[in-house]
Amino acid sequence: MQKKVICLTLVAILLPTAYADEDHWTAARLINVATNYARRVIAVGADSLGDAATKASGSVTALELAAAPLDTRLVLPRCGEQPALRLEVQNSDVGRVLVTIHCSTPTDWTVPIGLTVQTESDVYVLTRPIGSGETPDITALRIERRKLPGLPDAMLRPPTALEGFMTRRALAAGEALRRQDLSQRPWIKRGDTVTVIARATGLEVRSEAIALADARPGETVRLRHPVTGRALQGQATGPGIAVAPRGQD
Repeated sequence: MQKKVICLTLVAILLPTAYADEDHWTAARLINVATNYARRVIAVGADSLGDAATKASGSVTALELAAAPLDTRLVLPRCGEQPALRLEVQNSDVGRVLVTIHCSTPTDWTVPIGLTVQTESDVYVLTRPIGSGETPDITALRIERRKLPGLPDAMLRPPTALEGFMTRRALAAGEALRRQDLSQRPWIKRGDTVTVIARATGLEVRSEAIALADARPGETVRLRHPVTGRALQGQATGPGIAVAPRGQD
């Protein structure tokens, strides 16, 4: 999974100004600042990612954060300014993040603090086993409040629509459904006869070709003309439909 970095430049909004005036930074204080900062940044991100339907449902998401231990003997000099904080999401699915606290004056120091995150929210839970490649329907799901490892964007929170998605693996009854368990169902499957649309100014030509691979929405797919055997490419724009790039006959 690709790493994500979240940086807030207006740190003073999140941190009390008194932080710059205290004499020293202990391990406990560093962990407290890192945990509070991460909680607020993650909560802001969860609010921005939530769709209108999820917000309308009134489902409240709670976060639980735990920090990796620091040496209790650690004591760092006072910081003459608001320290800079940076949050890096190392793995959203398991809830692993890294907060870096940096002071540049009067003494330059930097401390990275690892945190693990659990998210408590309403999620879909399977009422029966589901095989790989299936689309869970409403009869196979119930809604439960659970606390799971991971950031809010890793959760599949009701009333997220599941149409057009399929399971990546077999799932047992009682398992909570997470985003990592689903993938978009291909619009085009290998061996399908695909409608290929070629467009030019004021002109649209449609033909048929055989798909040489699967393609999900927006993906490029390799195709073969059924008569000439000529290879071409197209972008999946709908079920069984691909648009050829301009300039490709």
